Amino acid sequence: PPPPTPPPPGTITVTNEEMEQIERLEALVAPMGLDRTAVLEAWLACDKNEELAANYLLNNAADILESRGEPPPPSLPPPRPQ
Repeated sequence: PPPPTPPPPGTITVTNEEMEQIERLEALVAPMGLDRTAVLEAWLACDKNEELAANYLLNNAADILESRGEPPPPSLPPPRPQ
């Protein structure tokens, strides 16, 4: 049989356990307006450490949203001054 086709550029492959971590992080931060892209960026930047990624996302949600040109939900404190 031919060799498997590699995933398209920009695609990451995760284990079932890693997918569960990503989904838990998404559920945690979705009410704040953060999406899967923000979750994946934080999770990868934190070397796939779910707890570190959660802390980063919770502490920086307003800044992340502001950097994307999105207003933070009213429940979030305003972004920190630069």
